[in-house]
Amino acid sequence: QRQTPELAWFQPALDGETLRIPDRRGTRPPLTVPLEPVSSAERLAATVWTETLSAPPVGTEADAWFSAALGQPVRLVYLLSLIHI
Repeated sequence: QRQTPELAWFQPALDGETLRIPDRRGTRPPLTVPLEPVSSAERLAATVWTETLSAPPVGTEADAWFSAALGQPVRLVYLLSLIHI
């Protein structure tokens, strides 16, 4: 959020076995994603501060939702552990 302050528009909340992410501006329906990744061998490099981690992607629907909301290409990933690439 320090580099993309627009992330403050979203208020994620646990909803059973999913994470529900509404857009506080009300410009799009909320995004719902499972708390656990769907089994996938794909891993992406994700950098958090100075750490580069291996992370499974959430999915194309989540990528499209956040990309449209932020006006730039975005990939949403699960950060499951602190295993370095």
